Amino acid sequence: MLRFRDPIRLIPVLFLGFIIVGTAILSLPLATADGTRAPLLTAFFTATSAVSVTGLIVEDTPVYWSLFGQTVVMILFQIGGFGIMTAATLFGLMVGRGFGLRDRMATQVERNRLETGDAASVLKLVFKITIYVEAAVALVLAARFAITHGMSIPAAIWHGVFHSVSAFNNAGISHPSVPFHELAREAWDEMLEVNLTSVFLCMKHEIRQMLDTGTAGAIVNTSSGAGVVPAPGQPHYTAAKHAVLGLTRCAASEYVKFGIRCNSILPGMVDTPMLTGGTGVLGERAAALLARVSPTGELLQPAQIAAVAVWLCSDSADAVNGQAIVADGGGIMR
Repeated sequence: MLRFRDPIRLIPVLFLGFIIVGTAILSLPLATADGTRAPLLTAFFTATSAVSVTGLIVEDTPVYWSLFGQTVVMILFQIGGFGIMTAATLFGLMVGRGFGLRDRMATQVERNRLETGDAASVLKLVFKITIYVEAAVALVLAARFAITHGMSIPAAIWHGVFHSVSAFNNAGISHPSVPFHELAREAWDEMLEVNLTSVFLCMKHEIRQMLDTGTAGAIVNTSSGAGVVPAPGQPHYTAAKHAVLGLTRCAASEYVKFGIRCNSILPGMVDTPMLTGGTGVLGERAAALLARVSPTGELLQPAQIAAVAVWLCSDSADAVNGQAIVADGGGIMR
């Protein structure tokens, strides 16, 4: 007979219980932004990720889930972050008098350190610290969102609370897509720093090294399908990837006389952890996008993109310069 007072057995039961409840709630039409039922696998994966605070997602949280759904996700990783394992262990200590010999031996060390009253005090202390820290961080973030991102007070408070709970519990489960007119300047600057300025800086020092040593060479930049086709909800990403193509062509034109070639690759949808969340499985919307842009309906493999880069760097491609090589299995033609 399963003995739920045993903390070793209680831990997986609690995890499973919260995951099941979370899956059921996230499967409700009320939980999604468009009012349709989320696929069972999507709801299950999201609930599991939230409770175990892994931070993995298969759908863009602020876009796919409604305010209600986001609140459920936040509560789930608050529960997970608070420490189901710790709570189960302390609960076992508090009811330890009913354990059998084997159970008492399993928790003997902890019981020597914590009596029932102490265990309750520890739980209360952990809860207070969690709430105090999250509240303080939420206030700071809310002020920042309101001042630097131009959000309304209610929106700033919500984002502050969500990101505070997420950060404190190590969930990291937010990846916003926003309409063009709502895009904050700070988000724009950050995107260009990562996706454009970084490319410029690499090229700058690569070219300088080649010129200083008097050697010819090849530079291959990674753009994206968004470099030629807009990515919905990502105007800053689209602009950055378009700009990478311009930067590539400018350098190709200017330094070809020194034997330096510069090209760019525009990959399609590639099977990477960033796209699949490390699961190898696409979310519903990503799967729909793949069906729309890929003639084969399959993700590209990293090795396929690497092969194009190797070829562009080889002598076999010595006549190729300033080009944007689309490697998406023909999706750009659709």
